[in-house]
Amino acid sequence: GEEPVPWERVVADLDALPLEADACSEYVSGLHGAFWFAYLRSRRRDGGGGSAAACLFLATDPIGRIPLWLGSAASSCVASVHKDGIQLPAFSELRQACPRVTHFWSACEGLSSNSPMPFHGMHARGRGGLAMAAANKPTAAADNGCKPGAAAASDDVVAALESLLVRAVRRCVPSGTKRVGLLFSGGLDSGLLARLISRGDVGKDCTCTGYTAGFHPAGRICPEDVAASKSAAQAMGLEWCAETVDVDGAEKLFRDCAPVVADWNLVKASVAMTLLAACRLPAAPRGPV
Repeated sequence: GEEPVPWERVVADLDALPLEADACSEYVSGLHGAFWFAYLRSRRRDGGGGSAAACLFLATDPIGRIPLWLGSAASSCVASVHKDGIQLPAFSELRQACPRVTHFWSACEGLSSNSPMPFHGMHARGRGGLAMAAANKPTAAADNGCKPGAAAASDDVVAALESLLVRAVRRCVPSGTKRVGLLFSGGLDSGLLARLISRGDVGKDCTCTGYTAGFHPAGRICPEDVAASKSAAQAMGLEWCAETVDVDGAEKLFRDCAPVVADWNLVKASVAMTLLAACRLPAAPRGPV
């Protein structure tokens, strides 16, 4: 239900901020959507009236939907969403930008980044510290030595964390969505997401379907993770689809994923293969996800 913010407004807001990575990072953490940007600004050397030095701020959306690749040289910096677009070895230290920080470059200081911010990307600007404020809320102690106020403070923290989680889920699911497909392992993370969506926190008419892909050499024996997710889905009353992939299927998934996954490694390979296998599962009877 939030109105989209034009880039002209973002630039104007950034122009009003101090030339500091932390200030820029705090601002970025309140932006929604999938984006990356490079913001160039000049500052006077030594804070005076000397020659101007270019300062470049680089950031992506807090979830990292759009990858950003960075490279640096002696007196220059390059950023691209396409790794192949950065010419090597002209630029060294090629790396993928962390979505939870703001990267800063200047000719005299080189390329650096700030430390990740707590709750980065989970709060709107001006409302950071919600959970901390609840945790620090003063409470009264009872005369009999018990502290019911401590329990009240704990409830406040849980409520604050719940609010942050619901807000984060809503940022990932467009308003008006009728059906959500969820990679479902039956564990804490996917189970919590399924619960929030099923109880109407995304939208009262939004339904959720869990998708699970498991791997087994024989292809016929039910993998442990598939069995666990099935039990969790039944306990939650969640619509659920699953598939067990054998060795031949895993090799095909590997070959299909390899050309499109940047910065290939074993961790990304396992995640990409599982994601692709789940996405290729037939849609449940009620229509497309």
